[in-house]
Amino acid sequence: MSMSFPGDGFPKAQQQNDPAVGATTINYSGGNQTVTRNVRGVYIGTGGDLNVIMVDGTTALFVGLIAGWVYPFRIRTVVQSLSSAAGVLLH
Repeated sequence: MSMSFPGDGFPKAQQQNDPAVGATTINYSGGNQTVTRNVRGVYIGTGGDLNVIMVDGTTALFVGLIAGWVYPFRIRTVVQSLSSAAGVLLH
């Protein structure tokens, strides 16, 4: 059975609170990075700022994210400009 959450357009095989089954590493040298699957959380390896486009299309600059945390952000794109957090994994 496949489900969608309103507005994100991604099919869901898992429930939103199920464990992660994969991850995508963000590399800022590649420019803006748009994900092609559901992102349920963002791990920050080295603290800093993260500029994103959320699944509803709004942009957000998260300032002062703490290293070692998983944030419950549902994002579609990581924007290169103004992003300084490193070791970013999307799951």
